[in-house]
Amino acid sequence: MSQDTETRALIGLVGLLRLGNCVMGALGVLLAALICAGPEHLLDYTVEVVLS
Repeated sequence: MSQDTETRALIGLVGLLRLGNCVMGALGVLLAALICAGPEHLLDYTVEVVLS
């Protein structure tokens, strides 16, 4: 592999890790909202947590 290909592969891997962190963070917010507020208030609590 050339140096350029290795660099691109590393940048792609870092991008995937950052995307994974965003997805896991969003799922964590939804789970916390469900546990704390119950299903009937899920949307309101999720918006409140995201905006805080």
